[in-house]
Amino acid sequence: MSLFLTGLVRRTLPTTSGTGTATAIAATRRWMQTATSGAALLSSRLSAAATTTTIKSGLVTTERSLIAPSTSRLPLNILGQSIRSFASKKHKAVIRQSKGFRGRSKNCFKIAVRRLHKSWQYAYRDRRRKKREWRKLWIQKIGAAVRQYNWNYSTFINGLNKSNIQLNRKSLANLGAYEPFTMKAIVDIVNATAPRAVA
Repeated sequence: MSLFLTGLVRRTLPTTSGTGTATAIAATRRWMQTATSGAALLSSRLSAAATTTTIKSGLVTTERSLIAPSTSRLPLNILGQSIRSFASKKHKAVIRQSKGFRGRSKNCFKIAVRRLHKSWQYAYRDRRRKKREWRKLWIQKIGAAVRQYNWNYSTFINGLNKSNIQLNRKSLANLGAYEPFTMKAIVDIVNATAPRAVA
């Protein structure tokens, strides 16, 4: 972060009323131009210089506020302040990932970063919950497919294991939904190997 050191360089010019004030102002302007050209030589040490002129009780006072260069390695803007590079990139990344959130969670960093962290927690949890939900759906499809052949799900899976048929539940669910004749053949094999039909 930039360290600001303010030094005051004062130049006092005597003035009189009337035209004397205008003459003093003109002289001050010429001095300011000379100081500006001299400040160009100090640009390697100074990051910025602000000049103000005030007239008090017949005297013209010129103040130049000198700002010391920043000790940070970050680039400086025109006011000598360090430009935020990493923070801005981090903020942009958070806002980009929070696109579509409700309310200010999509464009206000302070709210978006907390909502984004919570969304990561939900994603971690639901990556595991998704597998459970699909497995439950496959079991329901298999149960509906074998029920018409007087089998329930648990008995059918037991007979399937005894018959040494290595088909997972996803494949069996797809066969029961889209290949009824193939499913009927599998049920016949299980019935011949382990005949335990439900009355």
